Amino acid sequence: MKNKYIVLSEKTTRSLAEKYFVRSCGKNDREGKAFHRRIKDKVKIKCIIGCADVFSMKDNTVTIDQETFRCDAFRSIDPKAVEKICLYIVTSGEYKLETENEDELFYADAWGTAYVQAAQDMVKEIIQEDYEGRGLSDSFGPGYGGMPIEELKNFLVLLDSENVGISYNESGIMFPLKTLAGVYFVGDHEEK
Repeated sequence: MKNKYIVLSEKTTRSLAEKYFVRSCGKNDREGKAFHRRIKDKVKIKCIIGCADVFSMKDNTVTIDQETFRCDAFRSIDPKAVEKICLYIVTSGEYKLETENEDELFYADAWGTAYVQAAQDMVKEIIQEDYEGRGLSDSFGPGYGGMPIEELKNFLVLLDSENVGISYNESGIMFPLKTLAGVYFVGDHEEK
């Protein structure tokens, strides 16, 4: 599996991140929007995408390069219809502030989450462009979509995440904190 490393600029993702910020904090949160100026230089969006066309699927497991992923939701995907499996990791960087002000800490966290969600949407668009005309599943990942958090290690190994400064601890927490991993199935699939 060959990995693609992508860096997205803050400007490229700003409008989409603002939509996520407004969705979580409210349309009239002027203070939160103004706070954006303080953190926009901290936004460092990095993505890794790796798509495999050699894999095996059985029941609730997918194996790629000897790494096995388990997720009960995989049972709903017809293995015969899957052409490729695309793994990804996105991070929007570190949002540490030298403050104890709870509002500022909240806004930094909310903006970081908004940017990582925007990056995830952009990764989906990149995969859709690369495989135009093919279907794309919902995303499944460690801690969401029915996938246990323990599967995170397999993503980090296959995507060689340390090349972009992403690591994790034994509790399954990724660093930087505003990081997420997932998988899309590409093909002419329909749920069983």
